[in-house]
Amino acid sequence: MRKLLLFFLSFLIVLLESTLLTHIRINGIIPNLSLITVMSIALCEGTKTGRWNGFFVGLTQDVLFFRSIGYYALLYFLIGQISGQARKGLHRSNLTSLFLFILVGDLVYGLVNYFFLAFLHGQTDILYYLRKIIVPEASYTSFFILPLYCIIAAVCRVLERFRIKEVISHNLMQREEVDS
Repeated sequence: MRKLLLFFLSFLIVLLESTLLTHIRINGIIPNLSLITVMSIALCEGTKTGRWNGFFVGLTQDVLFFRSIGYYALLYFLIGQISGQARKGLHRSNLTSLFLFILVGDLVYGLVNYFFLAFLHGQTDILYYLRKIIVPEASYTSFFILPLYCIIAAVCRVLERFRIKEVISHNLMQREEVDS
């Protein structure tokens, strides 16, 4: 149930990004809330949830916006995997390191997209893409990193409390059955 709620939250973020945020474009750039969401969930929940949430977000984007299916599903899957593995090395209370980690993740995401979607198609002017697309998107996205991360972390904490209560009540019910 918990993972289903996180997937639903991710789906809402993709919809928000593709509808309302298109109205606050700056030079054609919108913030990449999907990336923040995948990385935040992976940092809060771990590798397994992170990679499958990333796959779901990427597949949703592939289906809604692109002619081919699989590129963004694989890319976000890998982002969720790497972010989940970084969970052990990052302290979730240190917001500066989390901010920098997600910001670097956005820059790497932009470079990977440049390589596969532009460079391999003969567009070799990386400085143009850095100036016009990659750095502006990372800069714009950076304004949303901490607020969105804090919201997702709060949702994960609430869901964790419900899971703990379920486990405790389940254990109590089992003890009552054994005692009777």
